[in-house]
Amino acid sequence: MKALVAVITVIAVLLSSALALPLPQPMPPGPGGSCAHGWSRSGSFCVPRQGAQDTIPLPPNCPFPNCTGADLESVPIVNSDSSASITLFVPRTGIQPSEVAVIVNDQDSQSTTVGAYFQQKHGIPAANVIHVSFSPGSASHFSMDSTTFAALKSQVDAQLSSDIQAYAITWTFPYAVGAGMSITSAFAFGYDDTNAGGSNTAMVRPLPRTCNVLPQDPYFDSASVRPYTDYNIRPAMMIAGSTTRNATNVIDRGVLSAQIMPSGTGYFLDTSDVVRSNPRIADFQNTVMAWNHANGLTLNYLVEDYIQNMANVLFYETGLTTVPKINTNHYLPGSVADHLTSGGGNLESGQQMDVLAWLEAGATASYGEVVEPCARAQKFPQASVLVSNYFSGNTVVEAYTKSVQMPGEGLFVGDPLARPFGTTASFSGGALKIKTSIMQPGSTYSLYGAASAALSPVRLQNNLSVSQQGYLTITDRSGFYPYYELLKTGTNWNPLFR
Repeated sequence: MKALVAVITVIAVLLSSALALPLPQPMPPGPGGSCAHGWSRSGSFCVPRQGAQDTIPLPPNCPFPNCTGADLESVPIVNSDSSASITLFVPRTGIQPSEVAVIVNDQDSQSTTVGAYFQQKHGIPAANVIHVSFSPGSASHFSMDSTTFAALKSQVDAQLSSDIQAYAITWTFPYAVGAGMSITSAFAFGYDDTNAGGSNTAMVRPLPRTCNVLPQDPYFDSASVRPYTDYNIRPAMMIAGSTTRNATNVIDRGVLSAQIMPSGTGYFLDTSDVVRSNPRIADFQNTVMAWNHANGLTLNYLVEDYIQNMANVLFYETGLTTVPKINTNHYLPGSVADHLTSGGGNLESGQQMDVLAWLEAGATASYGEVVEPCARAQKFPQASVLVSNYFSGNTVVEAYTKSVQMPGEGLFVGDPLARPFGTTASFSGGALKIKTSIMQPGSTYSLYGAASAALSPVRLQNNLSVSQQGYLTITDRSGFYPYYELLKTGTNWNPLFR
């Protein structure tokens, strides 16, 4: 109980300090303009310099940017026994901050502020920030014609290296392209008239009705952790908000979510609205059955219209035009929430509850349709795919995009780098303790230790496995090593250092 209180206290302190951080400010005008003491330049903005409490720590002896390379990534180890540094490498399971392009509209003050804040909080290289310039949209001018979008996307992509695997879009309007494609899917897959009823003109209300079957996403439920490399797809998420502060709050929650290793809770609702509930009921039931085991997650299938006053909500998926009482719940950093309805991605239209309401209630990511989708299950997140990929260590932009078979009309919003699952490690009392969610059933793993990256490793444990997706805790008392690796059987030791 004391440990739980301590964890809650730490999260509360981190959240309060993150929310107190000043927002980036425009550079002073004129040739002599410079940032004030304690602030650094980021593009055309001044951002507060990170203090020790804000800095995203990199593990010691990090040989690569963000400690990634080959098919591994590194995990910081808290060493309570001494000041000696330790590095643990594990199989890569998600997109890294260095692989995200941040798209900023210089004519949109919210976009410029949010872009600078996102870059700072996630430690994204300045070279990844791509500046574009166009007249900002609004709730009444929410769609960009496809010709303008094609020129915009070409401008962005021309500045990206092949290492960039995802987009972070930092404006809220426009959120649609042509007459029926979301801007996140247009960036991810390229604009396709098939998704817009054959029209390339900007969409206006009343919204078009596109009940037709859409192109399927080849990235759906894939094992890829490099979507651009493997599929020529860069999943995209919009860091949206009705205000700048709402958008930066989402980023704060995304940062706080980093490997918090939650146990739940998730809620999947069968509501009285059968049209909006029935398409996902079977998958909801199967998801809950698959995960409610000793090392899994606490998931609930409820025949209710809504939940209220619930603590530690991690997943909340339902089907209603408007979901009551969402502001009464407490949502964990990294939480995902969405509702199957016609216009959840139709922002600030006043017609149905939109996805911004989920973010303002405390969720870190959401999804909704920008046009009438006709309640096709394939156009909405599949809970079983979302939970499985998120738990395996994907970022939310990966797991969410993988969960929708036909995402062309769907808008993904939130902090794309939210990542509550993965691996954590500590060294105390002469023992290494690892907690991980990344191990896949059907594979075996080995733990190695080495006195240096150049020396032959010692295999400390082998035949590590899980029979179903779930957390595994590994404790090793073989003594201290400055380097550890947790590898799938058959993987060579230390490909990073060869």
